[in-house]
Amino acid sequence: MAKEWGLVEQTLRHGGKAAAKGAPNGVGNRRMTPEERKLPRLQAEGGRLKRALEIVMKAAASFTKDAW
Repeated sequence: MAKEWGLVEQTLRHGGKAAAKGAPNGVGNRRMTPEERKLPRLQAEGGRLKRALEIVMKAAASFTKDAW
């Protein structure tokens, strides 16, 4: 089948494994760009960083209250 489609066998194998995992296509069968695949990871990282900043800000506020 790979030769018929003009693909290397390894490419077809990787595509089959990705399809079994539910990746890398987006809605429908539209291929996702690398940037679109990164977006959920970056959004999650942003959320973690925001929560960490809130913890640090609360600790800093508590420290400055105790210092006065």
